[in-house]
Amino acid sequence: MTRIGILTCSNITQDLGCPASICLKDLRAKGGEFARYDDGAELVGIINCAGCPGILGSEKLVHRIRALAELDVDAIHFSSCLIDFCPFKEQYRKMIGERYPGIDVVFGTHDPPEGITPEIFIQAVRELVRQPKPGMIDLIKPFV
Repeated sequence: MTRIGILTCSNITQDLGCPASICLKDLRAKGGEFARYDDGAELVGIINCAGCPGILGSEKLVHRIRALAELDVDAIHFSSCLIDFCPFKEQYRKMIGERYPGIDVVFGTHDPPEGITPEIFIQAVRELVRQPKPGMIDLIKPFV
């Protein structure tokens, strides 16, 4: 059985509250990018990226990936949302390959939900991200 970890997009999981349900559904059903494992896949852990990187972004990601590497994963799947939205995915793949050459990096987890094209999905997520939401300033502004 192949031991895998999943790396999700922090913007999607933390800001939009995605629980990785579709990733896990396809893992259980051996669908999407998990179909490659004839012997089955054992999920070792799910981590999210450190958010869009600044000067320390790659190092922060290496620290997070170490948690999966120490648990002897064979592969790390970049979640489908990370593949759709992350401009740093190639940089992250290269960095993981250099630091952890024994771990395969797989782009993708699940197939798009039925009836939703990747273009429609990407546009819908963009609209979700752009929705205004209250912040701390809304609470404290009357007091400053």
